Amino acid sequence: MAKKKLPDNTIPVFCAHDAIVQTEKVIGNPKNPNVHPNAQIELLAKIIKAQGWRSPITVSNRSGFVVKGHGRLAAAQLLNEQNVPVDYQDYENEAAEYADMIADNKIAELAFRDDDKLKELIIELQEMKLEDIELTGYTQSEIDFMLEEYEQEDLGEVDFNLKEERDIFGVTFCFPKKYEQAKAYINDNKESYIEMIIADLREHGEITDEMDEEPELEEAVS
Repeated sequence: MAKKKLPDNTIPVFCAHDAIVQTEKVIGNPKNPNVHPNAQIELLAKIIKAQGWRSPITVSNRSGFVVKGHGRLAAAQLLNEQNVPVDYQDYENEAAEYADMIADNKIAELAFRDDDKLKELIIELQEMKLEDIELTGYTQSEIDFMLEEYEQEDLGEVDFNLKEERDIFGVTFCFPKKYEQAKAYINDNKESYIEMIIADLREHGEITDEMDEEPELEEAVS
């Protein structure tokens, strides 16, 4: 599809869509269980601004609510985009609509990453002189940490030469020799680590809804 600009917008549209709709008229589903942290929306907004619209926002003809693309809608709002591309879809009933919304959130989580292929692609992108590596969805510190591991593996050995170990609720964090890279990586992903630990504690009954408050986690890296 040829590049097309939205009315009063600066971001081009490359994806198939049914209509260009004012952003303020596109309403997210209040029952959407997927929570998008600010860091994710900021990164998604950066990607959309650089790459253009590669996927539309899916809206149900039945309810008028967004089914797929809540994150893209939030990114458009962050960018102050006046209009967004919308794909309208029919659903037989409310159950079918909710199921599709939940599946859209869940299916991507079931995929696993081939780290070797990813590292090779990142190296290729660097050789291609990609202006902003974060358009891949990975932060620069994540890329640096990933490639450091790749270089160690390429030498036929992985010697982390542990700098420090800290035990947090039974989880031991080990920081490798390149301490500053590890520190940046963990700090960039701090929210994910905390959410993972809290979820694990809940699963094992160490945190319950009856507790007045959850324990505060110390910083993994000070």
